[in-house]
Amino acid sequence: ILKSAKKYGLTVDMTFGQRWPASSNEITPNDDAAAKELVYGTVELSNGQNYQGSVPVTSKVTTTNEENPVIENDLIGIYAAKYDSTKEVETGGGWMQPATKYTQYSLDQSTMVQLTPNENGEIDFTAPDDNYVVVAIYQRGTGQLVGYQPSMDNHTGTNYDAYVVDHFSDAGVNVMQKYYENNLFSDPETAELIKEVGGNWFEDSLEMTTAGLWTYD
Repeated sequence: ILKSAKKYGLTVDMTFGQRWPASSNEITPNDDAAAKELVYGTVELSNGQNYQGSVPVTSKVTTTNEENPVIENDLIGIYAAKYDSTKEVETGGGWMQPATKYTQYSLDQSTMVQLTPNENGEIDFTAPDDNYVVVAIYQRGTGQLVGYQPSMDNHTGTNYDAYVVDHFSDAGVNVMQKYYENNLFSDPETAELIKEVGGNWFEDSLEMTTAGLWTYD
């Protein structure tokens, strides 16, 4: 394609990968370079009620199966506050995914405190009033997979799944950059042709599946 473009005076635009979103089969959902999401867990308490333990994640992993590694929830912080009201809401789950349903709390900001968990991520908190909620916030990999199927590409070794990279972090960008440097730009002729006739690099569409898009950076 590049040689023909040079011959006929054309410019070649290229996508970041064979499919989208950009992905890599050299990472797992728990790597810094993998796409991330922000999730939470809650515990509601009444006046004088005590809670001891960890706060489990309410949102479920968006994409998972038995063959994939267990996605780890990385605790960011735990907070407690009095809430005035609640509302059941839902948000879009992403490309071809069902909406995520969750409870939205209207918090009294003046009552909010940050709780310090022990080494096991557990807390000990007693509600000083009615309608208190403990909220634990976690970051984790989305686990979104992009499949490369033989029906789309008949070359040997293309039947594999790849995890979507973090599009907003240096780590995610570096994974894709390394791939191109090792598999495309490493060939002097190809690299020179890209300099001569290469145009824009683009991603056709994001189509990212997540409970709440996030990045470690």
